[in-house]
Amino acid sequence: MATINAHTFARRTDAEAYYLMQIDTAAGNARNIDALQQAVYQRKAEEARRGKGPLIESEAKALGVDVANVAAKVLAKHDEWQQRVDAIEVQRTKAKADIRAAATAADMHRIHQQFQGAL
Repeated sequence: MATINAHTFARRTDAEAYYLMQIDTAAGNARNIDALQQAVYQRKAEEARRGKGPLIESEAKALGVDVANVAAKVLAKHDEWQQRVDAIEVQRTKAKADIRAAATAADMHRIHQQFQGAL
């Protein structure tokens, strides 16, 4: 855990900039997904909405189940992931607002720690 003292940041604005960046970094790490994998998941979700497509059809064949079954599971996973991403974004926005309103670097540090703990 970092030690916050009167000399950690030269100005309050320095502490604010630092902790705003820390919030964004923590949110990014919590949503951690490779950009290419995200593109694949998005494509699978689009195919699942249509009920057909090469990715979900190949997956259905590999698993020995029908395409509708794969489509339903892909959409359920997509909705679950979207809810998680949305929750992280709401928490991120609130934490950044709290940091902007914080009186001291110690308060900002506490807000950051609480945010990380909530992820």
